[in-house]
Amino acid sequence: SPMPLDFVEAYLAACHAYLGHEDEAHRHAAAALKLTPGFSIAICRDVEPFRHARDIDHLAEGFRLAGLPE
Repeated sequence: SPMPLDFVEAYLAACHAYLGHEDEAHRHAAAALKLTPGFSIAICRDVEPFRHARDIDHLAEGFRLAGLPE
């Protein structure tokens, strides 16, 4: 099934944050939170099927850089 739109926006936010595109990162983070006001890094950790903890840690850091809540 397709990825939920809030996750798409959060992933875009993390990508832009890592690229140093702060405005775009914050815009996508805000869009994720508008779609799902309770969106959090903790929820992503619980549902993302990464095999290695370092991969979800890297994603979580991108979310943090974009301004998404813990």
